[in-house]
Amino acid sequence: MEKFSTNLADFFVKNKVIEEEEYDICRYGLEIMLGSARDIILLMLLGMLFRRTLETGIYLAVFCSLRRYTGGYHAKTRRGCCTATLAGYLLFIMEIKMFASNIVLFDNTPVVMGIIYIICLGVIFCIAPIEHCNKPLTEMKKRKNRRGALEETLLLGGGIVFSYSNLSEVSFAILVALIEVALLIIIGRRENSRRKEACQADC
Repeated sequence: MEKFSTNLADFFVKNKVIEEEEYDICRYGLEIMLGSARDIILLMLLGMLFRRTLETGIYLAVFCSLRRYTGGYHAKTRRGCCTATLAGYLLFIMEIKMFASNIVLFDNTPVVMGIIYIICLGVIFCIAPIEHCNKPLTEMKKRKNRRGALEETLLLGGGIVFSYSNLSEVSFAILVALIEVALLIIIGRRENSRRKEACQADC
């Protein structure tokens, strides 16, 4: 993927699509974009393999959309990112099967789902957004992201309620995506705290 993005950036420079000064930014952007596209295609293929295509599509839409606002844990390398993405998706498949078969929730599925949703909403309200160490946020951007995250989470809550009776697999997929976003927020906050402590120790 890195070689392909480099070749594509070279092509853009040679054909004067971009300026030579923009080469590194373009190459990096292409690498990220192509890597994300590859991950999405891979997960959709896995969704077809697991016969969870609809749930996978909902999961990706909710997860990617909400993460724009919340931030959270990011792997240090591209390989680590791919591994974390795949692990998160396999966890999603396991959770979907557990929810759908009521192995854990038994007869109190709506109540337990409601409690889990409120916990996720609380995490997003109290902690998000989590800024990346290489991309700090201004106070205005933090407020904007927090508002966007809360608005989207409330809309998703409505989606869970309205889809539960007729399309329970959709409501389960939305909720599991929310759970994973909330977990990444918590892990991201711990990583940031650890990083700050290490910086203070070095000083």
